[in-house]
Amino acid sequence: KTADSFDGPIAVDSYHIHVIEPISFQGKPIGALLIEESLPSLASRLPQYGLALLVVLLALGVGFLLLRGALQRILFTPIERLAQVARSVTVNNELDARADVATTDEIGELAQTLNQMLEAIQDRQLQINASKNLLQSIIDNTPAAIYAQDLDGSYLLANRRIAEMLHTTPQSLAGRNVGNFADAGGGNALMAGAQEVIDANGPVIREESVTIDESLYTFLIMRFPLRNEYGTINAIAGIATDISERKRAEIELHRYRLNLEELVAQRTEELAAAKEAAEAATQAKSAFLANMSHEIRTPMNAIVGLTHLMRRTNRDPDEQRKLTKISDAGNHLLSVINDILDISKIESGRISIEETDFHIDDLLVDKVFNLISEKSQEKGLEVIFDIDPVLSQPLRGDPLRFAQLILNYASNALKFTEVGHVILRARVVEETAASLFIRFEVQDTGVGLTAEQTSRLF
Repeated sequence: KTADSFDGPIAVDSYHIHVIEPISFQGKPIGALLIEESLPSLASRLPQYGLALLVVLLALGVGFLLLRGALQRILFTPIERLAQVARSVTVNNELDARADVATTDEIGELAQTLNQMLEAIQDRQLQINASKNLLQSIIDNTPAAIYAQDLDGSYLLANRRIAEMLHTTPQSLAGRNVGNFADAGGGNALMAGAQEVIDANGPVIREESVTIDESLYTFLIMRFPLRNEYGTINAIAGIATDISERKRAEIELHRYRLNLEELVAQRTEELAAAKEAAEAATQAKSAFLANMSHEIRTPMNAIVGLTHLMRRTNRDPDEQRKLTKISDAGNHLLSVINDILDISKIESGRISIEETDFHIDDLLVDKVFNLISEKSQEKGLEVIFDIDPVLSQPLRGDPLRFAQLILNYASNALKFTEVGHVILRARVVEETAASLFIRFEVQDTGVGLTAEQTSRLF
């Protein structure tokens, strides 16, 4: 039959069902394929087809159940266990959780890899915790107040000092907002100014005075931004150093400077008054010494004069020797009086050193030996002169003061020597064309000085 004999691809009449499929060649229809089936015959075979279909469906159901169980045992259950381990880590932060490695297939390899990753994460977390503890320990032992906040005001980091200002602990501050500490006004004031740092886009340093626990403190505060990996400011940190003591010292120093001129003027007046009093005392002392020396010098001049007259009229050698000693002692006493006057001259800056020619031998005999010979004879002591031959030539200097020095040492030697001798020694230490450096010594055989007495003298 041709395709035109049917109205459509499938046609049904009282006894048959027809299925037709047109056939074309090079785009032109050339015929059709016709399949015809008897309806009674088809109806008789339908139960067989239904049973076969039911058997196929049952086989597919059983196969599905078997496949599902196998997949559950082989794939789904191990994956669920891995998921439970992952949830324990992410939700409960149980970094010590581990997956069971029961097989060596891909699931077992995945479980082993997960365990290795968890061990690496746990080791890394231990390192992070150690670093955090080290950082916290360092900033807790820093006297400055140190903190870090996000842009919402929640604390990211705080040390012990700032926690004390807020009446809490550093651990309690983590994650809490600055608004939770409204009663700690002074501490909160130190951590304000985040917007200023954001506007400046960099550090801001200033001094601020705040009241903490009813006491006024001054802090030098440096606030600076913290940025994320994109360079955007995501937090604000601050370091507040207590400079209260320094500020109080600066205020005190400023007050001192204001009063310094007045203090200088007052001190100058006091020094001027003290200078005037000292000068008056010096003048009074000089006047007293001058009067005293005059009163003593007058009778001494009479004694020296009368002794001189007696030496001229008395020819007895023994009497002459005694009168000579009286005259030398009188002259020495007059020199002592002159020394007393020299003290006042030294204080007033008017002392002068005499420069006259003299011989060492004559000076030691006339001004020293004649005055100590009688005392040495009474004690049975020998007085020995040991003079450098170079010193036989005339010298120029102040013979009076030189004799006074040697006489004082010699008299002291006689005083503390009971047996033996006293040596007066002179040696040239250094000689130039214009001067001599002479070392004079007085040596005795007395008791000497103890180490303690020597330490006090020299």
